[in-house]
Amino acid sequence: MRYDVVEFSANIALFAPVGVFALILAGPRRWWLALLTGFAASCAIELGQLLFLPDRFATVADVVANTAGAAVGTSLGLLLLALAPSLSGRTGRTPSPRPATEQPRPSTPPYPEEDFDREAPNPMSASRLSRRRQAPREH
Repeated sequence: MRYDVVEFSANIALFAPVGVFALILAGPRRWWLALLTGFAASCAIELGQLLFLPDRFATVADVVANTAGAAVGTSLGLLLLALAPSLSGRTGRTPSPRPATEQPRPSTPPYPEEDFDREAPNPMSASRLSRRRQAPREH
């Protein structure tokens, strides 16, 4: 095998998980974001090679191979998500919600209503404050 075929295939294989993970994060309705993520990541890598690694060559073929790998991963992810309900034995439908059982309300409140009518004692009321200010009694 020639080196360029091996490198192209390796780039596809290395970017397939990027497509799967991006699909899981974005959801199957936004599958195109997984492709866009693979393309953007590949462009960033190649740009980094161009700017910071003079011994390496940035090529368009690598961007194509990496994006193809993201597409392969996205396709596999969509296939797995479509098969997931049948693999687990589920039908893929959500069960209908059970009707809520209503608890009977008590006819009388658990506490007398007059408790709500009277005002709660204020710990800082004037009579209590005046008692605090008084000098201690001598015995």
